[in-house]
Amino acid sequence: MTATMRHRGPDEEGFLTGDARAPGLALGMRRLSIIDLGGGHQPIWNESKDVAVIFNGELYNYRDLRERLSLCGHRFATQSDTEILVHAWEEWGEDALAELRGMFAFALLDLRERYATAPILFLARDPLGIKPLYYTQTPEGFAFASEVRSLLASGVVPKRLSQDALTAYLLFGSISEPVTLLEGVFSLPPGHRMLLHVPERRRTPRARPWWDAAVSPAARDPRKPRDLATAAKKLRPLLEDAVNAHLIADVPVGLFLSSGLDSGAIAALAAKARGGIESFTLTFPGTAFDEAELARLAAKRFKTKHTEVPLSGFFSQHHNNLEHHEIEDEGLHYKFFTTGAESQRRYCRTARNRLSPPLIARS
Repeated sequence: MTATMRHRGPDEEGFLTGDARAPGLALGMRRLSIIDLGGGHQPIWNESKDVAVIFNGELYNYRDLRERLSLCGHRFATQSDTEILVHAWEEWGEDALAELRGMFAFALLDLRERYATAPILFLARDPLGIKPLYYTQTPEGFAFASEVRSLLASGVVPKRLSQDALTAYLLFGSISEPVTLLEGVFSLPPGHRMLLHVPERRRTPRARPWWDAAVSPAARDPRKPRDLATAAKKLRPLLEDAVNAHLIADVPVGLFLSSGLDSGAIAALAAKARGGIESFTLTFPGTAFDEAELARLAAKRFKTKHTEVPLSGFFSQHHNNLEHHEIEDEGLHYKFFTTGAESQRRYCRTARNRLSPPLIARS
């Protein structure tokens, strides 16, 4: 299963299998190293080796959480943001989710006998669903992964198309979570969690929400702006804070730059925080929709190290009507023709050759 996700984590892999305290459990992961390159190997355990986690994503407030948890007596063995999760779980349990700021999907194993009568496997996904998490329940047991192709590689999922999902896709052009195109495979919705007792892995667990925009701390904040002028005044500090948080990494970070307002604003704030940041623009030479000139002006204004990625020939000429595309986001790895994927592949390939983590912004 992990071999099918090497493109997601090319730097290393890790496994947790054969633990007598959790019979029948096997966890595996692939890692793209961004923070604590040499010390963030997964799975990561707590001090007493009875809580472990595998983690996909990044925690932007991990330094603040590390300081708070250290004051509570927790001892850290790495500088990784991943290790925050095991200590936050020890300190706050499921309430730790409310303390996390970032994009994530993770699986945490708790073997402590005083916590439950049986080992617990806890799954969670970030509020906006930036990081994916798919799962299936079969007679052989429960399985989960970041991509559906990994579940197919396990051999426990039949390759059977969901007729309801296919109908929805053909009618509306999309599929609503938690359904996927593959029958019996579901997506853990954004802002949801799931708890399993390991010996009962043949019982379908229930996804439960842990975050709701309508009742989030920001929504309940009595100081939130009540008019457009006040909101506009408060927007810049929020954007600056978000961009600065995304710049935290132990490897070079860059951004995608188009002629749009969103990527231009992010480029301006990122360049202010970190001089000489790299930017990348996909260009379509000789076409009416080429954004190279405006992106070039923005790059010059913000003094980024700018790279243009030209997309010419067939794909440039047929940009509006044809493109061979492989999709995972709808819950099944499949191919079809649209306009954005080949350009995105070339875009990301160029950036990946220059930078380790892509990237903080795109529009």
